Amino acid sequence: SAWARPPAMARRGSDVRILSHTAAVRDEINAGENKTYLPGYEVHANIEAHTSIEDACSPDVQIVLLVIPTQFLRRFLVTNLAKIPVGCPVVACAKGFEVGTAETPYEMMVGELPGKYHRHFAVLAGPSFAKEIMDGQPTNV
Repeated sequence: SAWARPPAMARRGSDVRILSHTAAVRDEINAGENKTYLPGYEVHANIEAHTSIEDACSPDVQIVLLVIPTQFLRRFLVTNLAKIPVGCPVVACAKGFEVGTAETPYEMMVGELPGKYHRHFAVLAGPSFAKEIMDGQPTNV
């Protein structure tokens, strides 16, 4: 699940910046509970949400996790091409195939991002469920 990775990283001491697609969800996350997508769970203090990719990927970013549903990934990559940092790992964290092209998230990254990004690509996928991660239960990711 998309919400499984940020809490796991935050619990391990990483400062995590999330790019939220709406101001309402950003405000919920920054207030301490993602009521829209994960009600009843406290957001870790190391997680901060933004609606600007420039803020979420400030100059000191060490890794970019593309935790975007597969059907929306290509549009995100094309729209934000100039804003995705170069030189740090760019990790696709979505499963499945794009409807219409049957491309995987990795194939979309290779097709849409210039070669200067390619040696930094990775994929993280596997079964996980946000509620189980938030409860601290083991997962296969």
